[in-house]
Amino acid sequence: MVLRVGKLVFKMKYLSVPSIGERVSCIALGVNKTGDKRNSSKETEKSRIAFYHKAIDMGVNFFDTAELYGGGYSEEVLGKALSNGYRNQIMICTKYNAKNSTREKLTISLENSLKRLNTEYVDFYLAHWPNPNVPFDDLLKTLETFKNSGKIRAYGLSNATAVEIQQFNEQNNGNFFVIENEYNLIDRGVEEEILPFVEDNNCLFLAYSPLIQGRVLKTDQEVDSLCEKYNCSLQQLFLAWIHQKNMVSLVRTMNESHLEDNISALNIKLEQSDQEILSATLSVSKTEVDVDLIEIDDRSYSNIHDAILNRDQLIPSPLLLSQRLDKDFKFSPLRLVKNGDTYRILDDFYMSEIKKFWAWKMSRHHSKKIEAYVFNDL
Repeated sequence: MVLRVGKLVFKMKYLSVPSIGERVSCIALGVNKTGDKRNSSKETEKSRIAFYHKAIDMGVNFFDTAELYGGGYSEEVLGKALSNGYRNQIMICTKYNAKNSTREKLTISLENSLKRLNTEYVDFYLAHWPNPNVPFDDLLKTLETFKNSGKIRAYGLSNATAVEIQQFNEQNNGNFFVIENEYNLIDRGVEEEILPFVEDNNCLFLAYSPLIQGRVLKTDQEVDSLCEKYNCSLQQLFLAWIHQKNMVSLVRTMNESHLEDNISALNIKLEQSDQEILSATLSVSKTEVDVDLIEIDDRSYSNIHDAILNRDQLIPSPLLLSQRLDKDFKFSPLRLVKNGDTYRILDDFYMSEIKKFWAWKMSRHHSKKIEAYVFNDL
């Protein structure tokens, strides 16, 4: 797909997925910020649908959603956008909540997602988070039933650890599956074990938050010079760095110009030395932080009791995450910012990180130290 905008040419690139006989666009559209139906207007919904159609015209053939997003509203809007012949042009990845991983609940979840998406099948069906209380062999039996019935074409895991991915693979008899985890120049936790596994086992890797959810980074002269060298923005350097690693980036935007920039980044060929400069300059090392020095505000739970009750219905719940820790399944380090002698959770990530904070308090109450990425330059 080649899109011409004025004198510029934006060429979409695709990855082959032999296991299902398809190609997926290297830029996929994540549609996880639709809000819920009560807070949306017909005008906003119409605008989203028009943008999804524009993205398809630009070569995007892959959309990522979940039953969690907007309580299913994200799926519903995407379903409306795929009417009138658009469904056969694109591929859908949707995800189910961890608490719905049992056969009975998962059957209901899939049927509800299919109904909202206005489709008879989804291409990829992933666990949003693995549920430590549902054995993978039981989960796979359910997923295979869905696959055999034609309701899903492939399945996989999101937010999974390397240990979970290995166990899933063993129970799955080495069959193809999809892995969706965070990956960007800042958070590179998947590089040590997960990405080598993906390469060795021909999995499809989906990188979410490739642009760190739009965070503005302070850079140095060396990085700024790379932007000048390749005549691109820092965000385009981020995507170019990722796309030389044979994976799909899940971008989140409702801005046509930004999407054009994302697609054009696919055509930037970074020299190896420049890739190494970016890796060395922008990566953040893991450290250990005294958990009692992390400041908690009133956006969510302020004590363990409230976190256990989970009245805010955070998904996955802090309790479920603590059960993962109890079974030695780690989660990614907390994202913190130094605040004098204390730390605060990085804005824009608060609701995801507070779950991990309280899970750690529940499961590791004897430990004062928690792994973290400390961002001093955001």
